[in-house]
Amino acid sequence: MQEKRKFPRFACLLKTRCSYALEIPDSEDSQPKYKKSHGRILDISRRGVFIATTAKCGLNVPLTITFKTERRVYVCIGSIVRTGLLKNNPSDAARKYKGLKIRENGYIAVEFDTPLQDLEVHDL
Repeated sequence: MQEKRKFPRFACLLKTRCSYALEIPDSEDSQPKYKKSHGRILDISRRGVFIATTAKCGLNVPLTITFKTERRVYVCIGSIVRTGLLKNNPSDAARKYKGLKIRENGYIAVEFDTPLQDLEVHDL
């Protein structure tokens, strides 16, 4: 199967903090309530991340994530494009991380609004 992603993914294990909306804003003027959470980034690309987390959040909700590499701190804005439980999940994404010893039982896949320009694999 040919890879369709524009940017390569890199495996990592980075701690992250996030703040996600509890609902999808119904207009640009509305200010949704946000909830804070944390997790671990299991893979990253310039376009998004796959995070193991205990957060219970919906699809398409906006969020902000913060994480640190060896060179800098990133604050990224994006939206949740997939979410689910890691355990007993038949998807390729969930099976990929089955062997890791992580406490978080769920995941969120995030697409950034703007691709990261300076992310390098040797920084992770």
